[in-house]
Amino acid sequence: MMDNTITVVDVIILSKTNTQEIFEMNSNAINSLLVSENEQRFKFNIILVESCKTADYVYPKTKVIKPEEPFGYNRYMMIGYKYAVGDFIAFCNNDLIFEKGWFSEMYKIFNQNKSVLSCCPYHQMLAMRSINTNEVSFELGYIFDYHIIGHCIVVKKELMGIINPLLDSTFDFYCANLDYCFTLRKYNIKHAVVFKSKVNHIGGVSTVKVERKNYLFELDKSGIKYPKYFKTRIDTIHNKIALDGHLKFWQKWGGMYSLAAKKYILQIFPFLQFRFFTKILYSIKLPF
Repeated sequence: MMDNTITVVDVIILSKTNTQEIFEMNSNAINSLLVSENEQRFKFNIILVESCKTADYVYPKTKVIKPEEPFGYNRYMMIGYKYAVGDFIAFCNNDLIFEKGWFSEMYKIFNQNKSVLSCCPYHQMLAMRSINTNEVSFELGYIFDYHIIGHCIVVKKELMGIINPLLDSTFDFYCANLDYCFTLRKYNIKHAVVFKSKVNHIGGVSTVKVERKNYLFELDKSGIKYPKYFKTRIDTIHNKIALDGHLKFWQKWGGMYSLAAKKYILQIFPFLQFRFFTKILYSIKLPF
C-alpha cells in the first residue's frame, strides 16, 4: 500500500545577505532545495534567518526572519527553530546545492532505524575512506568532519525534546559543530552519515579577515586559564574569534585529551554506552 502522507521538513538557513553575490548564492541553494524532492511526498518549510537588517531580498516559498538579537550561529539557528512546524529539522548553511533525493535518502535511514535521531549527508571527506556505498547505505558515528558536518545537519523533532536547547547559544560560530558532536555523545544519541544523500558545500564565498597576532598574550594578561595545547594551534591563537570559540569549548567540556580518553573508555567497554552513564561521564570536566 502506497503512503500518500506528505512529510514536512523545516529547513533553517542562515545568511548575511549584504551583497548581490550572496543573494544569488542563497537563491541557488533555495531553488535547488525546492526541486530536490517530489512535493507530493516532501514539503519544505524554508526559514531564512537574516543577519543583515537592511536586506530586502525575496525568495520563493521562503520565510525571512530578521532577529533583533546579536548574531550567533547557534542562537540564530534556534530562533529559526521557533518557526518550525514539521517532524524533521534541517540546520543548513546558505552555500549549499541540494541534489535530487537528498532528503528521501535520509528519510529511509530514519524510518528503518528508529533509534537514529540525527543525520548528515555524504560529503567529500568520505571519499578518503574505502567505503562501497552500493553495499552500505549509512554509518553511525560522531567523528567531526566525517560523520558530522556542520553545513547540513538533519534531526528528528523528538530530539529537540531530549536535548533542550539542542544547540548551545554560547557558541557564536567556532566550535559550534564540535559542541554538537559531544552533545550527541553525552546524551548517547545515534547519528548517521547517509552515503546516498548528497548536499554539495560550495564554501569560500563569505570570508572574515582577522588580524594576525598571538591572542594568547591577552589571555595571559587577563589571567584567563587555558590548556597548554592551545600554544601549538597556530591557526587558533592568531584568530581571536576562533580562540574564543575553542576557549568556550574547553570551559564547557574540558580538554581534548580527556575527551579522547572518555571516547576510548566507551570503545573498550561498549556496554557502558547508555544515556545515564554517558551524561555523567561527559559532565566530568578535566582541564587537560
